[in-house]
Amino acid sequence: TYESNIDSYVDCKWSPSNLPVLAGFRSDSKVIIYDIENSSKETSINVPSIPTCSGFSQDGNILFTGCIDGSYHLI
Repeated sequence: TYESNIDSYVDCKWSPSNLPVLAGFRSDSKVIIYDIENSSKETSINVPSIPTCSGFSQDGNILFTGCIDGSYHLI
């Protein structure tokens, strides 16, 4: 199971590809990418501000996040 605090998440998105990937966007300016089939595999990425919008490319290879300060990031 995942131990992250659910209260700190502002959004989450499933990858549209067949991969079991979930991206979580947190109020502490972190983007966390989870491999649902392998609970020990988790990637955390810091962005400069709180993410307010997000999405995956159609093939699931690129993750987009827009932040409250107006910045955007391709992950």
